[in-house]
Amino acid sequence: TNLTFDMNEEVRLVGGVRYTDNSLTGGHTDFRAGIVFSATENLVFKGLYGTSYRSPNHFEIFTKTPPILNGNENLDVETLNGLDLSATYSYENKFIGTVGFFWNETEDFITRRVMGGVPTYTNIEGTKIMGIEYEGNFQPSPWLKAFVNGTHIMDTEDLGSEEELDYVVEN
Repeated sequence: TNLTFDMNEEVRLVGGVRYTDNSLTGGHTDFRAGIVFSATENLVFKGLYGTSYRSPNHFEIFTKTPPILNGNENLDVETLNGLDLSATYSYENKFIGTVGFFWNETEDFITRRVMGGVPTYTNIEGTKIMGIEYEGNFQPSPWLKAFVNGTHIMDTEDLGSEEELDYVVEN
């Protein structure tokens, strides 16, 4: 269920609730809440906070290919809390630019760790990732469009060891 409420011409509140029932991992309820502020006709600010979850997939649970990789039938679901803050500027439908900050924190993050000499899917306490995303679209004519987008990761942390996460691309 998603809801929106226009407080006035400049401010819109958004919210939602989602219930998922998974035959392997049970049910889970998530929510989101946000605000959209139209500062001018061309400049919009957004803030969104929400939760989500991810069940382990069939491969992560049932893979048995030692010494290459093992699944794990005891994996817990991964949960996430996230915050997104962004600003979007548009100019005469020819240019749209967005810059945003994101922060995500997971619990029971599903990853691979070497166990008994074999990489095995397992849950770790959790992770924290934050960064900045940007996107620009320029369309000077109906037949020509250029765009750029990217992400800069500012911080990644394994909440159990308090070390940087492995295999995360910074840019």
